[in-house]
Amino acid sequence: MMGAEALIRGLRVDAYFTVPGRFAIPLNVSLKRLGARRIMIPDERCAGHAADGYARVSGRPAGLVVSAGPGALNATLPVATAFRDHVPMVVIAGDVPTRSRGSLAVEEVDLMKVFGPICKGSVYVDCEEEIAKALGAAEESAQAPKGPVFLDFPLDVQEKDVELGGLPKGRGSRRSTEGLEKEVEEVARLLEASKRPLILVGNGCVDAHEAVAEFAERYNIPVAYTLMGWCAAWPKPSVSVGFCGIRGFRTANSALQECDFLLALGARLSEATTAYGVGEGFVAQVLVEGPFSERAALRVRSKCEDFVKALRKSYRGGRKDFWVVREEEPLYDSKTFKVIRELMALSRCSVIALDMGQSTMWAIEALKHGWRGPVLYPGGLATMGFSIPAAIGAQLARPERRVLSITGDGGAIMNLPALHAVSTMKLPMVVAVFNNESYGMVRSKQLRDYGLASDVELGFKGFQKVAEAVGMRYLKVDGEEELRRLSLVEVPVLIEVEVEVDDAPPTPKKLFPKS
Repeated sequence: MMGAEALIRGLRVDAYFTVPGRFAIPLNVSLKRLGARRIMIPDERCAGHAADGYARVSGRPAGLVVSAGPGALNATLPVATAFRDHVPMVVIAGDVPTRSRGSLAVEEVDLMKVFGPICKGSVYVDCEEEIAKALGAAEESAQAPKGPVFLDFPLDVQEKDVELGGLPKGRGSRRSTEGLEKEVEEVARLLEASKRPLILVGNGCVDAHEAVAEFAERYNIPVAYTLMGWCAAWPKPSVSVGFCGIRGFRTANSALQECDFLLALGARLSEATTAYGVGEGFVAQVLVEGPFSERAALRVRSKCEDFVKALRKSYRGGRKDFWVVREEEPLYDSKTFKVIRELMALSRCSVIALDMGQSTMWAIEALKHGWRGPVLYPGGLATMGFSIPAAIGAQLARPERRVLSITGDGGAIMNLPALHAVSTMKLPMVVAVFNNESYGMVRSKQLRDYGLASDVELGFKGFQKVAEAVGMRYLKVDGEEELRRLSLVEVPVLIEVEVEVDDAPPTPKKLFPKS
């Protein structure tokens, strides 16, 4: 069989997002011959974000298949987004033949150097033996710390006849759990003695969240989250106090300042999370890899699943008094804020995909008022244009759920290929575009720090025509009352909400103040 077919047969990936190209033809043909699930979106950036959304919601690696040169380079943004947010993904790029490497052939770029810094691992598959290595690297994508793996697959090796039986199977690595006893016993002792304990769940603890939630509820220990952890970990336990940070829950930020013992699981304690400070109590931090926070007095290098399992066995303390005082979150007299709250209530959606911009900041404020489902948020790289294609992936991963994409006009303008895919696949999605005809968040910072706005005007008024062109229903909303018509509109639907450019969310604390 061809090398391309051998690779696909060996991968444990159940959905491939593809964009065809001349150097990926054997890969695309092999996917079809093998009956693999293929989703073609005619843009590598959109396809990559869709693969990201699929992986975030399903918990399994998604495949992204692109061709050499421009095709692969177009995929760098979604791959970097997945890398920063620890999303498992297997990225396969069909490349120029090995004999053309280094010859400045048409479409040739040194993809290993391009993708190396934004992937967990990368393999140049230049011979039959390297296919086995590629399979092993792909297995690592779903191992903590999760992340994309890049496979650079030259055309001649894709086409070469190989023997599948001669390829050793890839096997994910296991990290040693030996040597944890001392650290676990120390944490158990500190937790038993604590009067105001707090567990902080980060994005690196998502796979252990169910065990953490059960442990915290049993012993009545408050659980706070980083924003990324809060978006990914669901359902939340009754002892949840929300997420910490600049736009965090008041209750969570207060708890972080007042706790006498903080157990940070899979959380880096970044400036965005600790914006309002951490109390003077003891801090224990558990990460699968560094860097650790200077604030951590006890630093444990371990998978959170292993650590929590050991802690549950070692803890001998009783049930705690729930010491956190819950505070109300504010409501705002903002059209964007009010419409998003109504969308959450009336759209019958149970998954939300966010973008980057003012509408996203308002959405984060609205989500604090009762949202219970998963949220897809490109928090590590702050990627505009993420929401709509990521929502496609989420919808395909969970067809029984309805997905809501919240984006601004800047993010929506980037996504004609994604909107076309939504309509073509007849996905039951709701795409809500908040149109302030500008890059509103950048404009607000320009005015705040420099007193003038520059190069931020978009002025796009054609979303109804875009919806008609791609075959989506269109609904213009001027107020929250009009959303009650949403139940009468067939999906997929594009909702446009015109908002004032100055309808900006409050900025309680500057993360990057002007120097």
